[in-house]
Amino acid sequence: MILDFLFPERCVVCSIEGQSLCGSHSLSSYVIDPVNRCPVCFVHRGPQGCPKCAGQDIYFSYHSSIYDYRGAVRDLIHRWKFENERSVFKVFLPELTRRLGRMNADRIGVIGSDLRTRSFAHSLDLLRAGKGAGLCGGVDFIKKRIGKKHKQSQRNQAGRYFEIRGSLECVRDLSLVKHYVLLDDVFTTGATANEAARMARIAGAEKVSVLTVAMREDLEHV
Repeated sequence: MILDFLFPERCVVCSIEGQSLCGSHSLSSYVIDPVNRCPVCFVHRGPQGCPKCAGQDIYFSYHSSIYDYRGAVRDLIHRWKFENERSVFKVFLPELTRRLGRMNADRIGVIGSDLRTRSFAHSLDLLRAGKGAGLCGGVDFIKKRIGKKHKQSQRNQAGRYFEIRGSLECVRDLSLVKHYVLLDDVFTTGATANEAARMARIAGAEKVSVLTVAMREDLEHV
C-alpha cells in the first residue's frame, strides 16, 4: 500500500495516474477478430482457401494472436523489446494469461532472447503468463549461429522459411508432452514459430500450438 502511494501506477502511453493503460489508450480496437481466418495459421482466408498454408509444411496445429501489430501495439512492443522498458509488458499480460489458460496445455515454452540487443530476456516475461495460468514452462529453444542472415522482419515468407531451417535447437525432452504451446511476441511470416514447432515435434511433443502477443499482416504471404 505504501509503495502504491509512493509509486502510483501510470498509463504506459501518457503517464496519467490510475492504471497501466488509461481509458484513452485502450488496446481493444487492436484485438484481432478471428472470423474468416485460417484455423491453423490464423491468416485471412481467401476464396481459394488459406494462402499461407498452401504448399507449406506446417508443424503447429493451431496459432492465435491477440493484437494487430500496428499503431500503439507496435510502439509498445518496440519499447518493451528494444528500448528496455520492461514494465510495458504488463499491459499485455492479463489477456495473454487469460487466453493461455483456455488452451489446456501441458507445457509452455519460449525461444531464448538475444541479450546483445536488450538488457533483459523479454522471452522470460512471456513465461509469466504461463505462471499466471498455473502452467510450467521454460526456455526450450535456443538460436543457433548459422552464418550471416538478413534481418527476418525484412524478408518475405519464402526467403524467411528458407533461412530459418535449422536455426533453432530444442534443449528439452518433450516426449511426455501431449499439448505444447509456444509463446512468442510477434508472428510475422510464421517461419520461426514453425521451425520451433518442428523441433518440438522431433523432441516428442504430440501437438504444438502457438500463441503470440501480436500478428503482423503487412508482408507478402505468398
